[in-house]
Amino acid sequence: MSERNQFDAFLRMDYRGEKGFLGRQPISIGDFVHNDNGTLGNMPVVASGKVGLAFASTTQLCLQWDDTADATQAAVLGLAVPSDFRRDSGITGERSALFLVARVRKLDGTGSATDNTDLALNATMAWHNPSITDAGVESDGDTAMNALTTTAVFTDLAGSAVLPAKAAAGSEEKFRTFIADLSAGMSSAQLAALRQGAALTISLAPNETVGTDLYIEACGFELLYSRHMTPVERFLRDRALRSA
Repeated sequence: MSERNQFDAFLRMDYRGEKGFLGRQPISIGDFVHNDNGTLGNMPVVASGKVGLAFASTTQLCLQWDDTADATQAAVLGLAVPSDFRRDSGITGERSALFLVARVRKLDGTGSATDNTDLALNATMAWHNPSITDAGVESDGDTAMNALTTTAVFTDLAGSAVLPAKAAAGSEEKFRTFIADLSAGMSSAQLAALRQGAALTISLAPNETVGTDLYIEACGFELLYSRHMTPVERFLRDRALRSA
């Protein structure tokens, strides 16, 4: 396919006039840190009652919540709103999107675990917006941290928040694509005020204790967002592209 045809296909598939382009930012498992009931630290290897690093099916690196882990066991991620993020217009039907996507499953650790059909994975987020003019003059920005007005629950492609039925012990199956709609958890005013470069802190935790001999495993994280073709803020463009 020629470059022109590739570009035309990109425009058709990844662009909507009222939404902008689709932006993608892969996220490494190694970017997460551990909030252990209020105590912050590096993400450890999974241990009893904790969230930590593990191999799913012996080879797939993942975050794993142990069977006695609960909502106090959070995997925490620090990001910035990308410089090409499309700021929300505040117009109904044209809201900008900010999603965290992951591959998630429940695992039966012994082969005899009772499934937990109420188990879900939640995302909360705090952020702080900068305030910078087009001329590159910066003031203090937000005077307080922002928080989601509604917890963003990971849902599958059918819209269900319940994690899929448990995978058998030692199996390699039943990972599903789950999406946490962070933008939907914001009020209209919060989303309209979200700026490129805003510092984000995203926390993931189960809605309740996982369940005896059950585990949550999550991998394949990606940030999806509404974007423009280039960095929007003039001061960023000019600084990055100016001659040395």
